Amino acid sequence: MAITNAMPDLERDLTFYPAEAENLQTLTQKQIHHFNTKGFIFPLEVFPKAKAEANRAYFDDIIQKALDAGFTSYNVQRWHIYCQGIYDIITNGRIFCDHTVFFPYLSDVNDDDGGLLVVPGSHKSMFDRPAHLFNNGRVEDPDNLPDSVVNIKPKAGDFVIMNELVTHSALPWLAKDRSRMIIVLRYQPQYKGGSDLPETILNRLSPETRELVSRASYQDVKEIVNHDTITLTV
Repeated sequence: MAITNAMPDLERDLTFYPAEAENLQTLTQKQIHHFNTKGFIFPLEVFPKAKAEANRAYFDDIIQKALDAGFTSYNVQRWHIYCQGIYDIITNGRIFCDHTVFFPYLSDVNDDDGGLLVVPGSHKSMFDRPAHLFNNGRVEDPDNLPDSVVNIKPKAGDFVIMNELVTHSALPWLAKDRSRMIIVLRYQPQYKGGSDLPETILNRLSPETRELVSRASYQDVKEIVNHDTITLTV
């Protein structure tokens, strides 16, 4: 018997909501209308013929290597992490970020206090940082920072939003009248995340919190989304 509902126990809203056609940048008004009325857009050329053929040859080679290694063709998932060609296809020259960090600051960072260091633009590099750069990764003098290294100095109440791919570190905290206090909020897909908290901490978390920080496949739907009110306790 054919499966007509893959998630029969999940109350889903299957109503179609038409896409709004405001501030268009790529698709046309006509294409949006076709999508809303017909449910699909075709044709929509993304790669010219020569590029499409090159992509096919590239994936034929990757799949053959996967088969030779004992995988199946369905195992070629998340390989953009390891294969430059796949990464280039999915990002199309743009930044791909699946790990974002928010730092709400609870204390001021003044000149010569120390704190967060970043290398602007480093999230776009496609290579590991050579170990010898930036004094072998050890930067301790706020008055003698290596070229390209920036010391960020937020005030209490400020947020810093950072791509985790940015090369970053922290200076020793030198202020004597207050401690460096921030909140660290990490956001990433559930299939990429997963808690590295020690078991003693995990045992203190509520079931909802443990589920929230646990790793899951991208097609899994966590129970937490079925609740209108969520209590996250420790």
